[in-house]
Amino acid sequence: ILVPLLDHMTTDDISRRFTAAEAYHFIDETISNMSEVELSAEVPEEVLGKMPSLEDLWKSLPQEFILQWRAYRSPPLSWSTRILRFISTRFTYNINPLGFRFLAFVRRILGR
Repeated sequence: ILVPLLDHMTTDDISRRFTAAEAYHFIDETISNMSEVELSAEVPEEVLGKMPSLEDLWKSLPQEFILQWRAYRSPPLSWSTRILRFISTRFTYNINPLGFRFLAFVRRILGR
């Protein structure tokens, strides 16, 4: 249940993003409707200690779960967001001022 919660809390579409109160209400209501077996389920080992993307986490879930919670799934990233993320992960712009300027230049071109 954490995947839909995290996805809806971090979506790029700010108008769809959970507020803190909405996130609390979502998790409180969801947990109250879960069985003891569901509540005692463990996080798979392949997820522990890693920082997988939400898209990878969605892919690892059962199809019926995905269908049930699809309203909370973020739409695919826009091409401009994918470009900016690619650049920002390739350049250490915290250390390299040239990388920061390059990223700022690309953001201006993309209007972001």
